[in-house]
Amino acid sequence: MEKQYYIYFLKCNGSVKIGKSTNIKSRICNLQVGNPEMITLLHKIKCNDRYAVIEVERTLHTVFAEFSTSGEWFVLTNEIKDFINGSHWLCERIIKLAKKPGQPMCESAWNYVHDVLIDKANEYRYNRIKLESEQIKLVI
Repeated sequence: MEKQYYIYFLKCNGSVKIGKSTNIKSRICNLQVGNPEMITLLHKIKCNDRYAVIEVERTLHTVFAEFSTSGEWFVLTNEIKDFINGSHWLCERIIKLAKKPGQPMCESAWNYVHDVLIDKANEYRYNRIKLESEQIKLVI
């Protein structure tokens, strides 16, 4: 059986841990030991291979670096919530980031990151348009 690789977003109080794992449940259990606050899974992204998951995690850590509190822990900001909900702004930011010299990303991993973000952006736009159209129907 082929291993499944995931990027996860774990919430604990007002913080979020952005990491990678092949077994998210086990990872949560390990982090929960000795932690009196409940850790919950906010979101996960399935990656196609070990290299892609490393690149996606590194890219997300770089994009959200300004919100970092310690290691892989970040303040759960509106920007991170927007990403989880599929906002398009992040895709544009990652495109700019990936083109910077000194921060190489292998082509297959970059294509994967790009596809994931485009899918999330399209889903976000579709849900927003659907919601707006439902609101218009309520008004009419």
